[in-house]
Amino acid sequence: DYVRIAKGIARLSLTYPNLEGLAIDDFTDNLALFTPEYVGRMREAGREVNPKFQFFPLLYWRSMLPEFLDKYAAVIDGVIFAYRDEPTVNTHRNASLRSQLDAAEGLMRVRGKALVLMIYCAPLGRIPIPPGVGYVRESVGMGLRDMRAGKLTGVVTYVLNKSGSPDSAAANYA
Repeated sequence: DYVRIAKGIARLSLTYPNLEGLAIDDFTDNLALFTPEYVGRMREAGREVNPKFQFFPLLYWRSMLPEFLDKYAAVIDGVIFAYRDEPTVNTHRNASLRSQLDAAEGLMRVRGKALVLMIYCAPLGRIPIPPGVGYVRESVGMGLRDMRAGKLTGVVTYVLNKSGSPDSAAANYA
């Protein structure tokens, strides 16, 4: 019941102002549930509690299509663009980042919506090798430059240990 969840998050956001809304990972994997109508109800439920409540679906490059964005533009506040060098899906080369980011920024700008870039800083899915420092530095740096230029709302990184084992004391996520 994401409508109830949005309302609950909005209640929490009144106490914790850094909590500004709700994001849903892998948004396009469940469009049977997340129809524009349902997402609109969910977002509105949050805004009834806190008028500043926002909703950001997480999208991959394959979903950053004008038709898709037009269908959801009225019920979202922006998009978290999870970069993974599509179509190759890796976290070691970022040669496509500039062109994909420029295109995503343009798509969101014409719709008056915010864009947040997400860079993976941990192994992605079936790719067991973590991204290198250079890849992360360059990718995050590109996003930060675009943010300073007013093209992006923000830049976030994604690190999640999926092994179930505790991280070693040597792990440095900085």
